[in-house]
Amino acid sequence: MGCHFIQGAVDKEISRSPEFGNMNRHTKFQVLGRTRGGTRFNYDKGIDVEYLDIRLTYLTDAEKDDIEDFFNDESDGIMESFTFRDHEDVDWNVKFVNATLDFTEDRDSGWSIHLQLEVVS
Repeated sequence: MGCHFIQGAVDKEISRSPEFGNMNRHTKFQVLGRTRGGTRFNYDKGIDVEYLDIRLTYLTDAEKDDIEDFFNDESDGIMESFTFRDHEDVDWNVKFVNATLDFTEDRDSGWSIHLQLEVVS
């Protein structure tokens, strides 16, 4: 089963599942430093962020165009949240992390892309 990029009535389906499934990463916004005297200090901003790292491979030209169109028109790059439905039919409310889509053309096998999505509430 593939995955979907959804916002409102727009549903862009990608026929292949993400390679290796979804990688789920949690990040804490914390600072680590040293005082002039060498004493260690750390500060926790109290923010936890969850990311999905997704690699899509063997994309057709049409699927590549669908992702580009969705990025430009529905999510407005990194500005708007949307629903990402993964290969296990789990819906994630997300935003694109990067303002650039970097597709790689794979020799004789279509396109691939690594996407980072921030899970938002």
